[in-house]
Amino acid sequence: MLALDALVYSPQHTTSIHKFALNKGAIEYRGSGQVQGHLGWSEDKKSFRMGENGDYLNVVTSIGDTWNDTSSTRLTVLTEGVIDNTLDTVDIIDGIGKPGEQLYAARFLGDRAYLVTFRITDPLYVLDLSNQEAPVIAGELEIEGYSEYLHPVSESLLLGVGKDALPDDGSTDFGFARGAWYQGVKLSLFDVSDPANPVEIDAQVLGKRGTDTEVLYDHHAFTWLPPRDNEPGRLSMPVNLYENIPQWEGFDPSSPSTWYDYTHTALYSFEISESGISQVGRIISEDADSSNSGRGDIVTLVDVVATEVTVKEEKPETDTAASTALFAPVFVYYPDRAVLKDDAVYYLHEGEVLTSFWGETVDAAPAQ
Repeated sequence: MLALDALVYSPQHTTSIHKFALNKGAIEYRGSGQVQGHLGWSEDKKSFRMGENGDYLNVVTSIGDTWNDTSSTRLTVLTEGVIDNTLDTVDIIDGIGKPGEQLYAARFLGDRAYLVTFRITDPLYVLDLSNQEAPVIAGELEIEGYSEYLHPVSESLLLGVGKDALPDDGSTDFGFARGAWYQGVKLSLFDVSDPANPVEIDAQVLGKRGTDTEVLYDHHAFTWLPPRDNEPGRLSMPVNLYENIPQWEGFDPSSPSTWYDYTHTALYSFEISESGISQVGRIISEDADSSNSGRGDIVTLVDVVATEVTVKEEKPETDTAASTALFAPVFVYYPDRAVLKDDAVYYLHEGEVLTSFWGETVDAAPAQ
């Protein structure tokens, strides 16, 4: 349960897990177990905190107080118990990450797990799950910023999408050091061929503080075509870019907490390979000169105002009569999305489909 006085998990939180078998349409209950901690706040990311590997289930949870130095990350390995209807704990790796770091991203891929924790720098942890009875942390890498979504490019390459960050130990939140200030959107390409020595081989940062992407909240905004026929992998994702210099007195570009002004909303495209990350095109859907400039919402809220509508109502004692019904406001979210088909790029933005060829740059925002 959540603590009553704040939007945080209780330090004593536990997560219940139930296993079912699906066999030719039949559902069979196999067992239940519990792990200490919680699966985070984002519904989109909770499934990435679990990974099945053979007869074992790996679960990564956050434990301790949410916003102080007691927070940490735990891996729990579960399997069906000898006693019916139980999921038993096989092993645990505790204390993943430095004190006070939160788990931002997780990805289970076969005999490995990749975890990203963050407070000041971004530690990428590689866990070796080849022996599920005794999993170990094989290696780690510390870089500035963090990843919120991890995607496999190949067996040896891993791509992270997150934010760049600048350290700032002088500021505080909730009575303890903030650690760092988020900056622009960051793409990081990791070489994980040697699990004991992961390496960031390339990185790109888009925009300044304020820049955002829907990928950080919903992985469906990450549109990917895997490498094929010696061609690099292709990635498209929507970005709200903030890098215009604010026209207000006191603007301090040297301060890590400084926000920049809205520049544009666009679909950015990249090619990903062992050679690195290359931006190869973009389609701008809105810019600072558009009539709706400054909004820069990746998820747009459309409010359909309550309307009186005349409807026909059948009554047994009379002929068909006209009456009035009041329809409540309807709220519709239109998150930006993309579709890649051969060399065509389709960009869905607020009910419109904008198109280009792969590698093409379309900088003209549509007329409003």
